Amino acid sequence: MGVATLRILVREDTPADALALRAALEQDLFARHQITLVERLADGLDKLAQEPFDAILLDVDLPDSRGLESIQRIREAAAGLPIVVISGTMDETVALRAVLAGAQDYVVKDTTGWATLARAVRYAVERHNLVQVIEAGESRFAAAFQRSPVGQIITTL
Repeated sequence: MGVATLRILVREDTPADALALRAALEQDLFARHQITLVERLADGLDKLAQEPFDAILLDVDLPDSRGLESIQRIREAAAGLPIVVISGTMDETVALRAVLAGAQDYVVKDTTGWATLARAVRYAVERHNLVQVIEAGESRFAAAFQRSPVGQIITTL
């Protein structure tokens, strides 16, 4: 299996965190990361309209958007791309709310979080790809079932 290249949009406005994030992703043995760094949500939304990405790393405390609103706005523009929230807040309630709002994962900006960041991104991308395969299969099944000229029924006896 070759090393994949993942195009990642990163919304981070703290230079030290951006450096730590880059260093964490450079340690990944299973993927290379092409990082596009933006500091504001509006800039990220512009980039999403211009370029294809495989995943989004999103700090939700933005100068132009806060919290769950940031996730919702990115989800609307990102056409279902996997989002991994990166945050300085170690709060399980906030993390759960982020996942319920559509994020694939929540990583805290600390030593442990940086150590698991590359894996969280890879897993988010793979889960996203798996969901797309399942949805495509379901769509094909539904189309075949609905277009059949013969009446069909699915049941368990």
